[in-house]
Amino acid sequence: GIPVLLFSGFFVNFDTIPKYMQWLTYVSYARYSWEGTVCAIYGNKRGPLECKNKRCIFTNSEDVLSAMDVEENALYLEGAKIYFDGFVLFLFFVALRLAAYWVLRYKVKSYR
Repeated sequence: GIPVLLFSGFFVNFDTIPKYMQWLTYVSYARYSWEGTVCAIYGNKRGPLECKNKRCIFTNSEDVLSAMDVEENALYLEGAKIYFDGFVLFLFFVALRLAAYWVLRYKVKSYR
């Protein structure tokens, strides 16, 4: 649980992770779900944010995205990050289901 959350980008930005460990962020399903959620909330040129206090750190949605090190663009398409993240999460779902099926099938065959 902890490495998955650590490499999702929620606690640590991508740039602060050492170069030899950055590849782990690409195999973390939590990264894609977190990025998709952030893009859904603050993406699509949402505009200025409401602030009830006099002092606000983030007044614009683009400021939130840049502070969290999330880009809206993917595959050279503007605003396609949320669709890319959804597709990768679907691939994770299918791959994990197939892996579980093959392991269970192997276990059943080994008992015969």
